[in-house]
Amino acid sequence: MTSSTARLDNIADKPRSGKADATMRKIQSVTLARVIQQGESGISMTDISREVGVSRPTIYRYFPTREALLEGAFALLLEDFEAGMRAAIDRDPRPEQRLDVIAGFLESRLLDGGAQLFQLEPRLIVDLIMGSKDKLRVISEFAYGPLFDMADAIGERKVDREMVSEAILLFFSSLSLLTVKSRPANVGVMLRKTIRALLQITRDQ
Repeated sequence: MTSSTARLDNIADKPRSGKADATMRKIQSVTLARVIQQGESGISMTDISREVGVSRPTIYRYFPTREALLEGAFALLLEDFEAGMRAAIDRDPRPEQRLDVIAGFLESRLLDGGAQLFQLEPRLIVDLIMGSKDKLRVISEFAYGPLFDMADAIGERKVDREMVSEAILLFFSSLSLLTVKSRPANVGVMLRKTIRALLQITRDQ
């Protein structure tokens, strides 16, 4: 991936008509399914246009390059991930339960068949995650913000939120090394330990 991945955060924010938005999302969905099944080789503008039921020029109008198309598919996946996390938090918004809520959500995604992200090739996952840092930092601040606030309240030093967010991105990137068959059942435990250690380290610096 190149620096052009920065536009990933803007893909879903571009105003469109209802029909155009539905077409774009169908293109994203079909692309995502093909990449999961076939890897990057599944990105064929001709095959995708045929499956979606639109012309190749229409595909290019929304996504002018294969890279943009792949980023668009990942944006859809990221949107679904964020919506699932927000729904889990809405069900139990208590700050003191936030870490357990997030860990439980991740466990369900990874172990209950919803881990589409981790069915992609590891290198591709790392590229996509690191290419959408800004969006993921926003999600991280929303998800872990109450934990940061609690840690700030009991410590003499403030949590380095940027450093913790960066470390969380690296944590998720490391999960990309796992395949569907080798996913650990203790991913929630891994996350809990990682976040607690990070909060302690940043306060101690």
